[in-house]
Formats: sequence, structure tokens, C-alpha cells
Amino acid sequence: LIDPLTELWNRRAFDDALDRQCALVSRHHSAAALAMIDIDHFKQVNDTYGHAAGDRVLQKLASHLKEVVRKEDMCARLGGEEFGILMPACDPESAVIVIERALQRVATDCFDLDDGRAISISFSAGIAAIETDAAADILLEHADAAMYQAKKNGRARVEMWVPEIAATPVSA
Repeated sequence: LIDPLTELWNRRAFDDALDRQCALVSRHHSAAALAMIDIDHFKQVNDTYGHAAGDRVLQKLASHLKEVVRKEDMCARLGGEEFGILMPACDPESAVIVIERALQRVATDCFDLDDGRAISISFSAGIAAIETDAAADILLEHADAAMYQAKKNGRARVEMWVPEIAATPVSA
């Protein structure tokens, strides 16, 4: 249930927790949010510096995410360069603040590649509010669509899912 590279939760653990959180929100009418994060231009990092450097970037981003999220939040590596954060008892506006804090942390840090070189990276993020009777797969689609909207709007930013995003063709 732990991703061996980043030492974050893996996709399976995240999906299980998201299902449980959706049920809790429906039962107790509480607030919660889901964030999807994707490293901008990650393929270019791997192609330019090699996969070991890409792995180092993934590890460093995971470390930054763990530093900025609340204790009750769940960070996971969902696959490749994609991460998810499940934020129970968190309204969407507060979720944006958490993700913006992570964006600022990453923007002000150089990622050491263990060979004397350092690079800067950024990420794009999308947030979806977990509401009563929400289905996990739909929430993931909403957060993913918001993330791609962030990429479309210039990268290195966070966007909140709104229904208008679903009507907008998005190309990464």
C-alpha cells in the first residue's frame, strides 16, 4: 500500500480511502476535498537528465507535499508523475490554500539531482469538492479536468473544478 519510490500511499490505498471519505461525507454531510497534482514537463526532465533524476524529483516533491499538508490529509502517488491529496474536513477554499502553499514551496526550491546539478520544477493541480452522494470515479474525473485546466491556463497553478470545465475541450 506504500509506493516504494516516494514512500507515499499508493493508488490502491488512495482509492480505498477516497471511497471511505465519500461515504463519510454522504453520511455526515461534512466537507472534504480532493486534489490531483501533475508535475509540469516531467517527460522533459526524464529525457534531459535521465530517469534517476526524474526519480529524485518525484521523491523531493513527495517530501514537499508531506511537509505542507495537514496531519489528517492523505498524500499518494497515483502513478507516473501524478499525485493525489485527500483532504477530509476541508472546504474547497481551504484546499486551494494548502495546494498554493505547496506550489510556493516547490517554486522556491531547487531540486538537487545528486550529481551537482539542480533544476526547478512546477506542478499543476486541480481540486474537486467531495459532496453528498459523490461517486469517487466522478470526483477523480473532476479533479483531473481541473488539473488539465490549470495546465491549459499556464501551468504552475491550481484550479477548482466547476461544471464549465466539463464543457471546455482540454489539451495538455
